[in-house]
Amino acid sequence: MRKRFYFIIITSLSILISCAGTPSIIEQENHDTGAIQNEELTEVLISREQPQIDNKELIFRAENGLELDISEMEDIAFGFVHTGMYSPEGDVQLITKDLDHGLHSLAFRTNLKTHSVKDIIVSPKSYSWSSSGKYVVIHNIDYYADDGSTGIVVLNVQSGHYIEITRDQLINGVDLGKRDKLNIYNIVWLDSNRFSLIISAGYLGESGHPGINYNRKADLGENFGNKGDIILVANWEVEIVNDESTSLDPPKEEKSETLKLLLGKWQSMDDTNSYVMFTEKEIIYSYGLEVTGQETYVLSDSCMDTAVINEENSSDSPQYIYMETSDTCFYIIDLAQQYLALSFIGRGNTLTYVK
Repeated sequence: MRKRFYFIIITSLSILISCAGTPSIIEQENHDTGAIQNEELTEVLISREQPQIDNKELIFRAENGLELDISEMEDIAFGFVHTGMYSPEGDVQLITKDLDHGLHSLAFRTNLKTHSVKDIIVSPKSYSWSSSGKYVVIHNIDYYADDGSTGIVVLNVQSGHYIEITRDQLINGVDLGKRDKLNIYNIVWLDSNRFSLIISAGYLGESGHPGINYNRKADLGENFGNKGDIILVANWEVEIVNDESTSLDPPKEEKSETLKLLLGKWQSMDDTNSYVMFTEKEIIYSYGLEVTGQETYVLSDSCMDTAVINEENSSDSPQYIYMETSDTCFYIIDLAQQYLALSFIGRGNTLTYVK
């Protein structure tokens, strides 16, 4: 049986929080959670939502339409894992800029432009991408004082909208005693809209800052740095159940099945030292390790030397490869996962390749 939890963001609450080693964090009234700016990365206002929590009914919803449904899992989950600054396909890059003591502003760069995310601060190291590359979970960790996990941010890199789950929401009223160090682990994606995470709690230890260490030792006594007394806080399944946000960039052009098969490096069956490599826009010729030529091309339904052929008039199953730079044209005789046969229009000879 799975327990369900719900969280609600109260945007009219204004608070001032002062933390050792961090600047003051000011709550702004009625600010647009997850709003973005379509411009180069700039310093952003450091602000956080601090929701009120009602243990009887908790609802978590952002003003921009994003909504999370959280339920308790009984077992450890296995799923998709892709970490780092780049999305699985490499077409989106996260960008952070240090503001103060490990607190970073956040932006993301697509193929077209850089988008700065307003009113959010993150840690610079831990990211977990969905297989589609649409969402990324940012695990915020206090590296300055070694305070452990401070929360997560679920960011839609197509729209720039996000939801933040704070430390207090992660604890969800569980009595931790003096175990103030949270640890989030096993962040894995179960499908394109669901991920899991496990949260434990233990005692604080060395921070690298003498003043912080002194206060912790005075408070914890023999439990200072105790790594043997850890409790499980939660084992959550998090589902994105509502996302009505609009993409910032035009939709990606779908690759034709022909292009998907063409992409990659092919070896000539007539001369094993001769290669041709297809990228999405170019054909690169090489002999051995030496590049011998490079041309731009388009896929088309026809092959006319005087025609201007482009992708807009190409079908889903184009039959010709037209070289824009030389007016050379090839007819695709056969194309499979590992085999390619081309007819050189005008010469009549056949070129065959394998991957």
